[in-house]
Amino acid sequence: MVFFPFLSFGDALMTKRALLEVKDHAPLLIGVIHLPPLPGSVQYGGHCTPLENIVATAVEEASLLQEAGFSAILIENFNDVPYPKIKAEPETIASITIIVREVVDSVKIPVGISILRNCALDSLAVAHVTGASFIRVNVLSHACVTDQGIIEGIAVDLHRKRQFLNANHVKILADVDVKHSTPLDMRPVEERALELETRSLTDVVLVTGSRTGTSPSLESLKRIRSFVSVPLLVASGVNEDNMRDFITLCDGFIVGSAIKRDGKAGNPVDPERTRKLASAFEALRKNI
Repeated sequence: MVFFPFLSFGDALMTKRALLEVKDHAPLLIGVIHLPPLPGSVQYGGHCTPLENIVATAVEEASLLQEAGFSAILIENFNDVPYPKIKAEPETIASITIIVREVVDSVKIPVGISILRNCALDSLAVAHVTGASFIRVNVLSHACVTDQGIIEGIAVDLHRKRQFLNANHVKILADVDVKHSTPLDMRPVEERALELETRSLTDVVLVTGSRTGTSPSLESLKRIRSFVSVPLLVASGVNEDNMRDFITLCDGFIVGSAIKRDGKAGNPVDPERTRKLASAFEALRKNI
């Protein structure tokens, strides 16, 4: 009798997974794919783009980002407004799972997921079964007033689920004072950032401006950098002009609006804008 070694589903995915790694002197450039309205969202009824077309476009945009030299890709259901608070519709989760798996299969760079607004447990589940390697979490700790109401931190539930799934390779990228929100904790932002690291155990801290397409202030970034030791990424409002100001204070960028058609969040990825921003980033990276 011949016995074959058992390879678990998670192990099988690990054989093909591109892991997200943040190293000193090797800043990341993560490009965002903003999906069109998905099944399960309020907006989908008025658009009804066939899912196979959404998948094909996402794969094409992922290839553009990889070819331009981006370090990783973040897939986000940006056009599913209004967003649920912490739990996405089953149809949305099923759709994102199909999309992400096809993108993971099509590129060699790491792929991440952000299911808005704060559906981090859904994002982790999708990452686990698709081979994605990181998730973005808007409110990992503390509490914020948002257009979805008050959203509270979910760190303990998320870490327990990650441990249960044996998915510690799926990195958590967590926002401090995420855009489109007001913190209920009015201590200095650097204090909340430190607690993201030391008490909520994020792998990476994200810093944004007040809304989509706006950048954080240099002063707040400097204060946060002086408090946290985990990697720090600027995650909104990044463009060719301000990358130079930020590059010495952070470990990279998450870029959405600047690489979209007409520079507008929610639009498709623009090849020319994507190449220009990636080239500007590479020139800066070489000088670090």
